[in-house]
Amino acid sequence: MNVQVFSLTVAVCLSLLITPPCAGSGQVSTTVPDAAVIASNAFAMDLYAALRKQEGNLFFSPANIACTLAMAEAGARGKTAQEIRDVLHMPDDSLAMHKAFGALGKSAPGGILLYSANAIWSPEPIQLLEPFQTIMERAYGVNSVMTPNPGDSREYHIQINEWIAKETNNRITEAIRFEDLPPGGLSLSLVSASYMNGQWRAQFPRQRTETAPFTTASGETVEVPTMHMDDFLEYGEKENCQVLEMSYQNSVMAMILVLPKEPDGLPALEKELTQIEVNAWLPKMQPVMAIVSLPRFRFTSDLHLGNVLGKMGMPTAFSDKADFKNMMSIDGLQLKLAKHCSWVDVNEEGTEAASATVMGIGMPGMVDESVDFIADHPFLFFIQDRKSGLIHYVGRVLDPLQK
Repeated sequence: MNVQVFSLTVAVCLSLLITPPCAGSGQVSTTVPDAAVIASNAFAMDLYAALRKQEGNLFFSPANIACTLAMAEAGARGKTAQEIRDVLHMPDDSLAMHKAFGALGKSAPGGILLYSANAIWSPEPIQLLEPFQTIMERAYGVNSVMTPNPGDSREYHIQINEWIAKETNNRITEAIRFEDLPPGGLSLSLVSASYMNGQWRAQFPRQRTETAPFTTASGETVEVPTMHMDDFLEYGEKENCQVLEMSYQNSVMAMILVLPKEPDGLPALEKELTQIEVNAWLPKMQPVMAIVSLPRFRFTSDLHLGNVLGKMGMPTAFSDKADFKNMMSIDGLQLKLAKHCSWVDVNEEGTEAASATVMGIGMPGMVDESVDFIADHPFLFFIQDRKSGLIHYVGRVLDPLQK
């Protein structure tokens, strides 16, 4: 059996990462949960397009960020709320839609560990307004506003960091640094944390891991620990890239690896990620005997999203024209901090990943043949729920040795 070569463009190829799997009729379901998946995945590709020009490796959780932004939308009004919805591709702000966004990151039955948690923190006790409080309780599981422990002398942001560390298995311990805080501090912080840990269905034998060359984005060749395995895996290709699906044990989750055929081919692929068409290529992949070489990598990503989100279409939330009076009856509240931290470790056994997003609100001033999949140059990866289609994490590797 020959390896099938798809005639689709890369953008079409990647579109299933935007659109959840089709129903039996061949039409995409438009139920509320599916609408949230479609919205979060569209936001994922928009955000990647906005971030891809940054130097170095890149990793983030679009579902985690989308959940936190949706919490902010629930407390916003007018133009502020509409801009957030537009950036999120959020169809409406009904309670049902917020419940769907609140469920992002909590739907991975089977052998993989995946969970998320949300919280609202404030330096001192505050009273949230209805219906914002109801939406927080019923959609995001936030039953009360968390305040610093009066017996704890540590600063407000350090206690938030401790909560995030607990929810991410201590993988993210400093989501907010003192220098991240605006003058005058924050009135409240919307916080979301997520964590996953899953083992490969087919693991890489540790005894086969060895040092091998990897061509970085700058063209430099470095020696990196590289894992090797041979197994039947879902595979597809087109003229300029190979695509491989690596499933996690007893789970619908999988990592999708997109490898350019040329060492310098990643920038062209990244540009096409923004040209989304509603077509699916993953169902057309087929099992082949794949001879896989993949660098072992672990790195963190620390992103300030204020300017990025403003340029993506929601500048009002970060300005003195912001309107968050659905949240609290205080004039002048605006987004003063939009921070996202993430951590990923890909090794012989599987993948561990964590992320945290903080939206701080304050006052102004305030086939039957084998194929070679040799990832020895920059590549993309996605961690996706293959049942719902939700992208939980997006990343790229330019240099596996970069920490």
